[in-house]
Amino acid sequence: MPITGGTSVVNNNTGSGTTTPSQGDNGSNGNNGGGTPAPVKVNSISVSPESMTLIAGEATGTITATISPSNATNKNIIWSSSNKTVATVNNGIVTPLAEGTTIISAVSADDSAKRQRLH
Repeated sequence: MPITGGTSVVNNNTGSGTTTPSQGDNGSNGNNGGGTPAPVKVNSISVSPESMTLIAGEATGTITATISPSNATNKNIIWSSSNKTVATVNNGIVTPLAEGTTIISAVSADDSAKRQRLH
C-alpha cells in the first residue's frame, strides 16, 4: 500500500495471497449420532475492494474480508499493517497516517495459512 504525495493507494494483489483448500476430515465429518458436530474449517479469504486510494491524515478506507465457506465455524479475521507509521488497520478500517508504503493483511483466526494481502 504505497502512500506518496499524501496519497495512500491500496491494491489487492490476489496473486500473492495464499488460499489453501481444506484437506478434508478423513471421513469423520459427522457426529456419528451424538456429540458435537465437527467444526467447518476456513478454505480461503478474499478481500474487497481490489484497490483504494486514501490521502494521509484524511478519510479512512474500508476493506471487507469474506471467508469461504460461508458456514465456517470461526470467521474471525486478524488484520495487520506491515508499516504502522504509514497506515493502521482495525477490523478492516484503514487509517492513512503518512507518506510511504505498507502491506495490509487479513489472516484467518482459524488457520493462519489462509490470508490475503493488499499491497
